[in-house]
Amino acid sequence: MAVSKAALAINLLTAPGEAFAELSKNPSKLFPLLLVLAANSLILLWYFNMVDYDWYIDDALAGTSLEGDQ
Repeated sequence: MAVSKAALAINLLTAPGEAFAELSKNPSKLFPLLLVLAANSLILLWYFNMVDYDWYIDDALAGTSLEGDQ
């Protein structure tokens, strides 16, 4: 019996042995890729909503050799 993707994601945290056994039977490359992309997108979205944008620009440009008028 195939396990749903949501159950597989929960099993990775609660019962990794069962999850990896299921993955070895039915490998899937798209679901883990989408899971990682979604997690990274959420982290970036959270970070740029929390950070002061003017500070971020000043900090990013601090290491460059640009003059003040550039």
